[in-house]
Amino acid sequence: MWLALLAYLKQNNLKFSTLKMAVVGGSACPPAMIDTFREYGVECRHAWGMTEMSPLGSMGTLKSKHEALPRDKQRELACKQGARRSACR
Repeated sequence: MWLALLAYLKQNNLKFSTLKMAVVGGSACPPAMIDTFREYGVECRHAWGMTEMSPLGSMGTLKSKHEALPRDKQRELACKQGARRSACR
């Protein structure tokens, strides 16, 4: 769904007027999609869950200490479905 929306925006030279965050789940979020959302000024977060959890279980969120990291390192963290101690040091 998100990839189709981003393609539509590009094809029609449009921008988001109010969307500030997109939550992606179900499958791994492609790093290029995170970058594209960022170009449109939208934060893209990767989440994991199950219907039984109603449905969100965890969501990857950058911490303030990650703001100083290079964009490629931020993207690496943003591709995760939640914080992992080894990745977030």
